[in-house]
Amino acid sequence: RMVTMAECWNALAEDTRAMSAKRLVELLEESIPGAAGQVKGGQSSLRSLDTAVYRAEARPKALIADFGKRAAAEQVTTLGRMFELLDLAEKQMVVAQMA
Repeated sequence: RMVTMAECWNALAEDTRAMSAKRLVELLEESIPGAAGQVKGGQSSLRSLDTAVYRAEARPKALIADFGKRAAAEQVTTLGRMFELLDLAEKQMVVAQMA
């Protein structure tokens, strides 16, 4: 799940990343009250994610390609849904990436 979400994040245009980051922070606050305060934001939180550590993980290339072709609003919604499927430890990893 994490590598798929990271690959989808990397497929976003920068302005869509900003919208997605805002939505993820909203969902994060619902899941882990107070966690949104740990997110610094800014340009560094919008960078592409290094997925090299996941080399051994399979990537759903067709899904990621399809995701990249969707409208920005749909991409934001989809990433939000993916986030909601993460367990607490995975959500905390997302926070760490955005902090």
